[in-house]
Amino acid sequence: MVKSTVWLLLVRGDHQLNEVKAGKLPGLKHGFRFATVAEIESHFGCKPGYLGPIGTTKAVKVVADRTVAAMSDFVCGANDADFHYTGVNWGRDLPEPDVVADIRNVVEGEPSPDGKGVLAIQRGIEVGHVFFLGTKYSLAMSATYLDERQAAVDADGLLRHRRHAHPRRGDRAGP
Repeated sequence: MVKSTVWLLLVRGDHQLNEVKAGKLPGLKHGFRFATVAEIESHFGCKPGYLGPIGTTKAVKVVADRTVAAMSDFVCGANDADFHYTGVNWGRDLPEPDVVADIRNVVEGEPSPDGKGVLAIQRGIEVGHVFFLGTKYSLAMSATYLDERQAAVDADGLLRHRRHAHPRRGDRAGP
C-alpha cells in the first residue's frame, strides 16, 4: 500500500484554485488528485463543504495562498456540518501554514504585477506550443538540423507551431 499525504489548499472564498499553479508546488509536481469523500471524512471528521485547517482528525499539509496567509480575524470551516470559526488568526488559533504560495487565479481589476495598471481578462488563442519529446519522433522522422560546422545533427525535440489568420488583422502583405 502506498502512503499518501493529504494536502489542504486554502484560497479565499471569493477566489478560485489554479490547478496548474498548485501542480507546480514541491511535492505535487508529479501529479495530484482531489481527495475522495472517504479520505475527507477520515482526515477532517466531516463531509466535504465544511473543511477547515483547525482540528483535523489526521495530519494534513496546509498550503495557503498568499492572500490567505496575509489574513487575520478570518472565517474558516470548523470540520463540523454548518459550523465555522470566526476571528481566526495564524499563529494563535492554528500553526502557520506549511507552505505559502500563489495558488489562485487572478481576478480582473487587481493591480498588475508591475504596478502600472490593473489586470484585464481577455480571450486569446494559442499560436504555438513547445513539447519536450526527446528524440522519439525526431529519430523516427530522421529530423536533423545543421550545426555551426554544417554537420547534420539529430533534433532533440520538436516544435509544433500553429499559424492562425485573423480576418481583422494584417500587414502590407495581406490579411
